[in-house]
Amino acid sequence: MNRLKLGIAYDVSSAADLREIVTSLSDDYELVFITPRAADPITQVLKSFGQVIPADIPGGISRAAELSKNYGIDGLVTYSEPMLRLTAELSERMNLRGHDVPTAMRLTNKKYQRESLSAAGLPVPRNAVLSRAEDWPDVVALVGLPAIVKPLRGSGSAMTYPVVSEEDVSRLQRSLFSSGQKLADAADDGYIVEQLMIGRESAPFGDYVSVECRTVAGYTSLYAITGTFPLAAPFREPGQFWPCHLPASEQAEIFELARAAVAAMGITDGISHTEVKLTDIGPRIIEVNGRIGGLRADLSLRHGGLDLIREAADIALGVAEKEFRGFPRRRPGATYSYSALPPSDARHLVSISGYGSLLSMRGVDGYRRYYKNGSRLAADGSTDRLDVLFGHAPSLQDIIPSLQGQLAPLAYTFRGEADYVVRALDLPAASFIEMSNAASSKQECGSGHP
Repeated sequence: MNRLKLGIAYDVSSAADLREIVTSLSDDYELVFITPRAADPITQVLKSFGQVIPADIPGGISRAAELSKNYGIDGLVTYSEPMLRLTAELSERMNLRGHDVPTAMRLTNKKYQRESLSAAGLPVPRNAVLSRAEDWPDVVALVGLPAIVKPLRGSGSAMTYPVVSEEDVSRLQRSLFSSGQKLADAADDGYIVEQLMIGRESAPFGDYVSVECRTVAGYTSLYAITGTFPLAAPFREPGQFWPCHLPASEQAEIFELARAAVAAMGITDGISHTEVKLTDIGPRIIEVNGRIGGLRADLSLRHGGLDLIREAADIALGVAEKEFRGFPRRRPGATYSYSALPPSDARHLVSISGYGSLLSMRGVDGYRRYYKNGSRLAADGSTDRLDVLFGHAPSLQDIIPSLQGQLAPLAYTFRGEADYVVRALDLPAASFIEMSNAASSKQECGSGHP
């Protein structure tokens, strides 16, 4: 019996890494990888697991679509944000399931996304597009302060900054357009400036959640709403957990908001990852992503026994049931992932120490490093995860104390004028742990406990 052929538009920014993809899919499907660059070193690795079609060969998209048809691809999927548009264009040309090109544009351009949400009657923050440096003061005056500025097309919080004061306005006016870099699509050039949504008090957890959904033939089901740890400045994400900490009634409201946002994007088949801000006036859409969220596939597999990588592939191939039937199992307690984030001025990682004992610690499911010793770190304000700790706690209330004990042995050495060492618990991303401990101590003192 011939196996179905699955096309995977892949690059190194994938929310699921190559090992996870191959492990999930290679036994049941014949894999064909579409890559953005023929000369990329990853291309040689991909050839170990399936056929490879480069999309930058002479003829570009048209030739890649022709080759994909010749291979007999039955479905096409991507787990990578930058590959969404390429995947949509190939899918349209080959009449396959998935996002069409207008939907992919709405999912990857923040101006189009805000316009679509607003047209659907969903509340969006006051916003304006910034295309030229000289328009910066006028745009900020229109939107008001506090505000947030982010690229029209971008991910991972790269080049995303808060604008709280006139000093921020002056500083960013000088720096935002200093690189002179132009994107391939002129519609993506520039930034969106929008009113900063103020989250409600949510300690010890973050003031936003993410909604993981599946849509099959236009019908959207909920996988789960995942909680988050508080952001590190300026907008860097240290981690997430499953299940969410919110009451069922509020989760239902958030899902309905996310489902309306998915419909506004035009998603008919695929997995979506929608970030929602928790505010005093109700939940508000931060953004809608048309693929699996980062590290959510791992959380789903560890907590509920469901493989989201396989789910996305099955939807693309047309073999998924229209309605979600539930998780194979439910792990008691809370499952989480946490990543150490470097100080904002760190540019080189010298070494990581103390992780050798992690796997023997209670509640640790695994640990992965993202950087070798001596690696250069990003300087664009993105979420530059140094590693990831995969953990589990008996309950939501036990996550913070569990994390504190697990992070205690870890330390990171960075290069500056002289090398300096920072404990994991002293990094800015972990500050919520100390604040949570302080709040707990204050409550105990106030209640009369010694």
